[in-house]
Amino acid sequence: YSALIPLLPGYDGPVGLIGIAEKGFSTLELFVRHAGGHSSAPPRDGGAIGILAEAIYKLQQNPIPHMFGKGVEVAMYEHAARSLSPFMRFLSSNLWLFSPIVAAIQSRVDAQRAQITPTLAFTMLESGVKDNVLPYTAKVTVNCRLLPGYTVQHILDHVTRIVDNPEVKVHVVNSNEASSISSTEGTGYNLLHYTIKEIFPGAMVLPGLLFGGTDTKHYGRLCDDVYRFAPTLISAENVRKRFHGHDEIMTVKNYAQTINFYYHFLQNLDRSFEAFHHDEL
Repeated sequence: YSALIPLLPGYDGPVGLIGIAEKGFSTLELFVRHAGGHSSAPPRDGGAIGILAEAIYKLQQNPIPHMFGKGVEVAMYEHAARSLSPFMRFLSSNLWLFSPIVAAIQSRVDAQRAQITPTLAFTMLESGVKDNVLPYTAKVTVNCRLLPGYTVQHILDHVTRIVDNPEVKVHVVNSNEASSISSTEGTGYNLLHYTIKEIFPGAMVLPGLLFGGTDTKHYGRLCDDVYRFAPTLISAENVRKRFHGHDEIMTVKNYAQTINFYYHFLQNLDRSFEAFHHDEL
């Protein structure tokens, strides 16, 4: 997990983001079965599609509240404080008082909001076979991303409570709980920090949250701390438009930097690292 721009409000430069935690996920299906029939005499409830559309609308209008202050974001602001704009540094240095304001500012940008909020995304919709026939069924797939401390059961309870309609059946297709949060004080974190600064000297190195799912979930059973980092330069635009989309690319320069990073990382494994200084909030 590497350079996301913009990552934090009040800072527009490159960030070497070390994932000290990873979001979990849950894929839900919302399913409606209805009588169907001919489209010339539609039911008042809108049939299967109408009932499901109402459920989707309710979920869109009632997002899960942010969890600012309960995850990795406090450590992120602590490490970033010296590099933020004066206004954001003042706010982030007094999170005991201004955390609602910082959370509101961070919630304005999709990539930043996802750091502090469990999210729901409607990814597949299925219903109907003919333009003049009321469908018997309608189904939507919902991909949910879970913050550490927010479980699969929490998301299931939220969706069921907001939809509040026994005609809409909700069930979990597959899931994986969010990871635990790793330390920012240990040798592994500091090794990554040092190597990132060697290869990307202009980058600010921060602990952060990985939005996607990786194989690191299997390593949590084997060791106390797990870190997620790839020396790949990423922009916020690429995250929105290119991940799992058209033209996923890496520049030739960044390809060379990636090789260089892993070379130095392996060389640095023999070194001892003290904790790097950062502002205390």
